[in-house]
Amino acid sequence: MVSTLLAFGMLVLASSKAAPPSVPMSVLKQCAEFNEPSKRLACYDQVAERPAAAAPPLKQSLGLYTEEHPAPPRVESLITGKVISIGISSSGRSTVTLDSNQVWELDSADPVLANGDLVTVKRGTLGSFILTTPAGRLHRVHRSR
Repeated sequence: MVSTLLAFGMLVLASSKAAPPSVPMSVLKQCAEFNEPSKRLACYDQVAERPAAAAPPLKQSLGLYTEEHPAPPRVESLITGKVISIGISSSGRSTVTLDSNQVWELDSADPVLANGDLVTVKRGTLGSFILTTPAGRLHRVHRSR
């Protein structure tokens, strides 16, 4: 029992030595008297010897749509590929398979398009895609594979 009391006493002494220095209650009450939150926080930060935080950029970007809503990262909007086969989809529309193994369904048949032609597919408006042939013909397409 004596050894337990002695160990408990040593634990209390060790914990009291490790305690950080206390701040007088009068100083904390002075900080609490500030009505403006930023001044009150600055006072507490000063008492805690904490470096002052930078002002948030909200005031500078408030109301600027592009600042508050950053654009999503752009995905590649143009691909170029060689036509390796031309076919027909199950819905009866022309399809083009590129060397990258992508299959695109055309809005209408193109009698001039041939295997080996180099075509480009670019992003159009409202989520559409446009295929351009070497002859300069434009086709609205959608990817099926």
